[in-house]
Order: sequence, then C-alpha cells, then structure tokens
Amino acid sequence: MAKATRKSNKKGLSKPALVIIGVLITVAITIVAVALYVFIYSFSYIHGDLKIDLKEYRYTQNQTSFVYAYNKKGDPVEVTRLFGTINRVWVDIEDTNPYIAKCYVGLEDKRFYEHDGVDWTRTIAAVVKYGGKQGGSTLTQQLIKNLTEEDEVTYVRKYKEILNALNLERFYSKEDIIEAYLNTVYLSHGCYGVKTAAETYFGKDISKCNLAESAALAAITQFPSKYDPILNPDNNKERREYCLKLMLDQDLISQKEYDEAMNYKIKFQLNQKNNADSKIVYSYYTDAVINQVEQDLMAKYGYTAKTASNKINYGGLKIYSAVDLEVQKAMDAVYQSRDYVADDSVQSAMTILDYDGRVVGIEGGVGKKKGRRELNRATDSPRQPGSTIKPIAVYGPAIDTGATYWSKTYANSASITINGEPWPKNQGGYGGGNYVTVQYGLAQSYNTISARVLSDLGISTSYSYLKDKFCLKHLDPGDEGYSPLATGSMTHGATTLEMAAAFQAYGNGGEYHQPYFYYKVEDASGNVILDKADLDNHRAVEESTAEIMNHLLQTVMTMGTGTPYNVEGQTTFGKTGTTDEDKDRWFVGGTPYYVAAVWYGYDIPREIYNVWNNPAGNLFKEVMDRVHAGYDYKEFPQAKSGVTEAYYCTNSGLLASNGCSSELGYYKSDDMPAYCSGHYSSGDSGNGSSDSGSSYDSSDTSGSGGGEEDTQAPSENQPDTGAEDEG
Repeated sequence: MAKATRKSNKKGLSKPALVIIGVLITVAITIVAVALYVFIYSFSYIHGDLKIDLKEYRYTQNQTSFVYAYNKKGDPVEVTRLFGTINRVWVDIEDTNPYIAKCYVGLEDKRFYEHDGVDWTRTIAAVVKYGGKQGGSTLTQQLIKNLTEEDEVTYVRKYKEILNALNLERFYSKEDIIEAYLNTVYLSHGCYGVKTAAETYFGKDISKCNLAESAALAAITQFPSKYDPILNPDNNKERREYCLKLMLDQDLISQKEYDEAMNYKIKFQLNQKNNADSKIVYSYYTDAVINQVEQDLMAKYGYTAKTASNKINYGGLKIYSAVDLEVQKAMDAVYQSRDYVADDSVQSAMTILDYDGRVVGIEGGVGKKKGRRELNRATDSPRQPGSTIKPIAVYGPAIDTGATYWSKTYANSASITINGEPWPKNQGGYGGGNYVTVQYGLAQSYNTISARVLSDLGISTSYSYLKDKFCLKHLDPGDEGYSPLATGSMTHGATTLEMAAAFQAYGNGGEYHQPYFYYKVEDASGNVILDKADLDNHRAVEESTAEIMNHLLQTVMTMGTGTPYNVEGQTTFGKTGTTDEDKDRWFVGGTPYYVAAVWYGYDIPREIYNVWNNPAGNLFKEVMDRVHAGYDYKEFPQAKSGVTEAYYCTNSGLLASNGCSSELGYYKSDDMPAYCSGHYSSGDSGNGSSDSGSSYDSSDTSGSGGGEEDTQAPSENQPDTGAEDEG
C-alpha cells in the first residue's frame, strides 16, 4: 500500500499554520488601524475646538443667590442667601489668599504647574496598581469630573477625562484652571467651593483664612464626610498636617510658616447662615420676595414653578429687595414678642408701604418664625375686612362718581328688610333714625350709612372699583352684593397687603401702585432680568377724591372710632374694622410717610376675648410710633385743584348760610351742594337727591337715595348681618 502524503507549500507550511498566520496578520492590522484611529481621534479632539468652556460653566453651574437691602447710606447690604442643597459663591483667584491654591497643589497634584493636564507618571502607576480605574488624577482631571459630574469607574470615562483635560489646558492658563477647581470642589455641608466653605467653617471670607485654615479646607476634599472638620475633627487634623508636611517638602512654604501653621489652634464653627444642610429660617419679608420673584419669572419668561424655583435657589441671582431695614426692625421688635397680643394662640399680620407701592416692612405672624416659606398671613391669608372695606368699596367710589359728598345726610336706620328683619344694624343697634352726614357716618362706622351710600352708588360700580381700581385679588362673584360691600362680610376677604395697597391712594393723590418687594433682579452675569418698571400702576380715584377721602379718614382719628390709634407727632388717617361675632379685628391707616394694614385674630376663626380697644389698632400704633420716632412732621399732599373747603349747615348738610350752625367740609369744586335756605326735618339735601329714611323690603331695590337701580339686595343665600364695627 502506498503511503498517504500531506500537501505543503514550497516553504513547507501547513494549511492550519497559514490560517493562524492570516488571523494574526488580521489582528495586527486591526490593532494598528484601531490604534491609528484612536491616535487620530485623540489628536483631533485634543487639538480641536474647546470642549469645556470654563466661562460658560461659571455662569451655568448651580450657584447661591443673594438677597440684598439698601442701608441708610444707600449701599446694598447682604440680607440672606438662597440655596437648596448646593451652596456655591464664585470667587476669583486673586480674591482668595496666598495659601489655598498651594495647599491643593501640594496635597493633590505636586506637578500641576509642569504637566499638560495629565501626570503620566502617576497615571501609569495608577494603571499598574488599580488597572487605570482610579487614582492618578490631576487637579485638571478632577475639575473635569466636577464640571461634567461623570464619575463612573470605567476605562471609557477615564479616557474621556484625559482627553478633556489635555484639551482644556490648551485653552486656559493654570491660574484659570485652579480658580475653577477651587470653586467647584465639594467640601461637605452643602459647600461647593472654598468661599462658602470658609464662611461655613470659620465664619470668615476665604481671603482672611491663614495657612492652617486653608490646609484644613484642602484636607476635606479626598473624602468629605471622613475629613469633615465638624463631624470628624481628628481625621481632618491628621490630613491637614499631612498636607502641611507635603507643602514643606515641596518648598511651597517655609519652615517658619510650617511651624506656625502646625501650632495654630483652629476654631471651627458651623455657620448656620451659610450651611446648606441646616434649616435656615428666612424672614417673612424674604419669603415674600422669593414668592414675587418666582411669580414674575413665570410670567415674564414662561418658566414652570419648578424652573423658577431652581433659578432662585441655584441661579446665582442678586435680588435687591425693597425692605427698609429700620422699619422692619421696628416691626420685628413688636411682632416677635407676644407682649402685644392677648394670648399664645392669637395671630396677627401687618404690611407697611410707602406711597409708591414699596413694601417697606411685613409681618406674617406673631412670634419667632420657625421655617422657610411657611404661611405668610400678610400676603396669603385673606380674611373678612369688616368696616375697613367701606372707604374703598363705598365712600371713595361714591365721592369719585358724584353719588355723594362730605355732608350729605342719610337716615341712621336700617334701609332694607330681609325675611321680615331690618338690615343692616350698627354695633349698638339699628340706629335712632336721625339724619347724619357722610362724614359722621364714616367716622362712627355706621353700617346703616354705608348701606345707604352704597344704594346711591350702585352695587356693580362698587364691585368694579374693588376689582379694577383697588385690585383686591380674592373677590368672589358672591361679593357683588350689599352685605359684602357695605359691611365687609365677604366670601374670602382680603390680605393686609391688598388693603394697605388700596388705601395708599388716599395718601398719594389717588394712585394705585402695585406693591413690590424688590427693585431689580440680576442674573449671575450681572444682567437685569426683572425690575419694578414692569409693575401695574394706575389711577384709582381722582386727585380731588383722594384729598377729600384723606380728610374724611382723618376725622375717624379725631372724632371717631380711631381716636386711640393716632401716630405720635404725625397727622394720621385710618379706619377700624370688626367682623361679625368679633372673629376679626382690623385697622388700616397711614401718615404722610407710610400706609399700613393690620389684621388680628385666630387662624381658625373664633371670637376674640380679653382685648382692650381694637387690638389691631393697638398694634398699628405701637409699630408706627416706633417707625416714626425721630421723623419730622409732614403734611399730606394736596390736590392741585378741584377741592373746595367750605362750611356746611350741620342740620341740612347743605352749604351754610347766615344763621346756620356750621362745620368745615371738603367738596369737589365742580359738584358743590346748594346753600341752605332752611332746615328740613325730612333730611332734604337740596343738590342731589335726599334720603327719605323710609325702609323698603327686598322687592324694593331702587334704594332710598335716588341712586341707580340695584337688583342685588341681600337674600337668604347672602349674609344678612354682615360686619359690625365700633360705634
């Protein structure tokens, strides 16, 4: 038998060997191709366009926002800081100190000023020791990780980090890079960056920190919870001493500096103002600022509530608030104590404005505030306003439209019958049926007179003034009726902010200025993104009406229900208010400097006991006396024209003639009453329809003073007793 022979090539290689060689060649070519691709990609990436813009990151990273106020000199001073879980305030490298950068270089990256973004010696050592997954990172690489927030332990992430570091160092100086690093490193307790960390741990600016304190901050970096100087002071001490030794060995500090730092006794303190982990309590004013900025951002830029909130807490905004620090201090002194209220469960709210809409001070509750963004009764808790509604719902609009005037007389008696019962009644009863003037009825807060004037004015006109002119925000369709408008028995009511804003028209010549809590808001780049120029300001009543109402409301303070509450040394106008069953007490009034509104009662409405006078008025006087201490006497502005001072007959209410008993009144010059020619028991006022004083039932809705027809008298579904006030 012949032997089988194996075929071979000329070189004697077998077929399997050729296959193996082919595979090896293919692998080699693939490796070379991949390596060439990686090299080309890496080269083009590193030497291509800038991949990470430090300037952009500076302004887009989460940063702490600031709220400022202006002091007496007109300089902005910091009031508080706004942040969620991230507290970061950018600081330029030249505004730090001579040691902090050296501490990080000595401890974290001794060849920082020599390498091009990657320390290849450390990187190779890390590959050998850890497989390249950790260790060996330069400060530049750590900065990349801080900015991108990519920290997964993978070869791909490490490769990208190296490329970005090499690319970054082609475009930025070492000073730029170390500055960015110092502002992005996490240092526990919500502190991002050395500035907020220095303020949190030492209560001082980073520029004031010495070598030992700077080393303590650098020591935190590697493992923030382990080296936290508050939680683990011994660990921090060990690592900062290690940092100092490395700095000495690298000739970054002298022996003398080393010895002084080693012997320095650091005093750590957890500054709650700048500690993002703490539950910082913002003032009621700051809460109101945040709310208004949030709403304005949503309205102007279409942000969602969440986006607006994030912008406020993390956007590095500078908010210049309108608070008057001295006014707020006076308010705090009264409201943070419970010495001025009846018991521990009673509450109160107060708002003070100037006559341009600036909210100079606000109190959302009595006692120490315990949390952020909690119920602010001054802005968010509407209550029935009682008789404080009368000047803006009845008397002001009626004078503005010519429906009534200062001395027009009305019968002091119930004017409507509801289910067989007369309405309204005053605190002391239904009135004696005698005729009294508008001025006297307002000063004594007679519900009977406000109801009759409302008949002359008209329900729809009254409601329109409240809604469109005085801008009450919590009106309900059910409030367009006698009881809500004449006596303040409203469905929801109003806040002290709304009431003070409405009454400002009677101290500034008739203008409504939308209340504002801030002047302007700047973004992190210094661009103005909001300012008070966007406010809704308009004329509420004529200038002549405003002056007449101002004088009318002054008589409340000189001969009416407000006499105990005059501000010391200042002319004061005002109006008291009490709601049905004594569940709410109000006072709204002003001086030539400020207008204020005060509410007093319980969060869950119930009768108020153990009070003297009107407790809201007492608080008004206590606060306003303190606010105005040292202020010069000042006059209210007078209308340029359109107002005539004249004496009127106290019997008829017409202009006084010879023989009339008379008092001084204020009238619109183009709508003066006639002169009295005799005294009429019927109360005939001559010019303008008289009030006959006759009662009528709910089917007779024409009113009793010749006013426009009104078909919306109270019914069974509408409150029929309303608010009662001091008589």
